[in-house]
Amino acid sequence: MLGTFSINDKLGKRLVVILKGFPCSWGRCSFCPFAIEQSFNTRDVIFTNRRIINEALKTLEKEDHKRIAVFNGSSFHELPYDTIERLRELAKRRIFEIESRSEYITISSIEALLSYYEPEKTHYKNRV
Repeated sequence: MLGTFSINDKLGKRLVVILKGFPCSWGRCSFCPFAIEQSFNTRDVIFTNRRIINEALKTLEKEDHKRIAVFNGSSFHELPYDTIERLRELAKRRIFEIESRSEYITISSIEALLSYYEPEKTHYKNRV
């Protein structure tokens, strides 16, 4: 399930990027398909995500995607800084969709994301 794929639906053409994450802080969702791909090993998470982000950048060289959707099975705000930093090129001047637990969504966190990523637009998907 980790990796990138293109999708064309009612929202238009977008590149979906599924990253490896740490086990989420909630950790109680028995239905979560991400649980089997998560890791406590920071090095594993960082290097896996570098590979996936490089794959996404190569896809963007060949295909134009105005929307980027990022999932990682926990919260975007729980990703390693290395991954957050490398996502910047994907987000710049595109519609950037991320998934986050609601307790991480504050005015200051949204302002920081907009300032850092410079997306055309940002969509937050709240996970409970």
